[in-house]
Amino acid sequence: MVGAKRYEVLDALRGLCAIGVVALHFCEAYGKPAWLPHAHLAVEYFLLLTGFTFIVAYDRRWADGTLTLGGFLWRRFLRLWPLVLVGSFIGLVFRFILGAQMSTFSRALAPDALKDVGVFCYTLTLLPAPKSWGCLQPLQAQTWTLFYIIWANLAYGLLFRRLKTWMIGVCVAAGAAYSLYVVCHFHSYALGWVWTERHIVTACGRVVFTVFAGMLIARKGWKLSFPGAGLVAALLAATVVFGPFCAVDRSVPFAVYEAVAVFVVLPLVILTGAGGCLPEGRFADFCRFMGRYSFPLYATHFPVRIALGIWRRSAPADAPWTHHAALIFSATVISLALAWLAMKAVDALTRAARPRG
Repeated sequence: MVGAKRYEVLDALRGLCAIGVVALHFCEAYGKPAWLPHAHLAVEYFLLLTGFTFIVAYDRRWADGTLTLGGFLWRRFLRLWPLVLVGSFIGLVFRFILGAQMSTFSRALAPDALKDVGVFCYTLTLLPAPKSWGCLQPLQAQTWTLFYIIWANLAYGLLFRRLKTWMIGVCVAAGAAYSLYVVCHFHSYALGWVWTERHIVTACGRVVFTVFAGMLIARKGWKLSFPGAGLVAALLAATVVFGPFCAVDRSVPFAVYEAVAVFVVLPLVILTGAGGCLPEGRFADFCRFMGRYSFPLYATHFPVRIALGIWRRSAPADAPWTHHAALIFSATVISLALAWLAMKAVDALTRAARPRG
């Protein structure tokens, strides 16, 4: 986290949650989202961490006058946009390779190089794509979250950084009420990637509570420090993201589980993760690496998920399990390699432009 104490446990958990999202999408490629029914809640962890980072990385700089609005926005632009560029380019390449089979946007759009390049250029604006394209970010569907995170960054830089702590608490309460309405109404938080009223309402419900809750935790300096706090944080996060609890029927029990996870368990993950510390060494270095690697992995894997679905459908009906294991292994290796290359490309793109200090 820029300009602040490193929270290696939280970095490592960001990597764990990114893996959870990839695993969920690979399950979807096999038509089995029920295998990881709550892995989409990894997004809630990312959003909590966004609010937490606003405070620990930037609050003191605002207070001592070493950070300007322009400097903040430029830092956040360098954090978000380069991976949109690299991820969308990867999506464009897969679109050229897979053609009409890569239906991340409207099936009505026939393969057309000029149209594909136009879609690529549009995604670089970070504006929401039309409903007919199928999702907010058509070349990397999962990066719909960036649209809302960008607005959260703007709101923080322009207004929320000025809020007193008690005001943030009021926003947390209001956001919790809104978020509770969303999960009670839709029985799940697994919406947000399409530019429709239902998805917009849900996405805002997902963002408002989590970002403000992360800000409040950091502003108050709350944390739970005890031996093994980092391990507890990891177990809690893994339980939320990978736990196969409640059938995917969007029932009341499903909604209750998700509400408890968002309002109780994930904030506890932040509290215990912030209180956990690791001795310097290779494991701490690995956790920092996972923090850097998580965003590229999250932002580049979706075309591989589509390719995996194509491979799975083209396999013989009587293909042995080893065949499918090989497909999943290949998709995993490709995703990991693309994420590593994307991380290196983004580092090269931003090194010269990153502000000093």
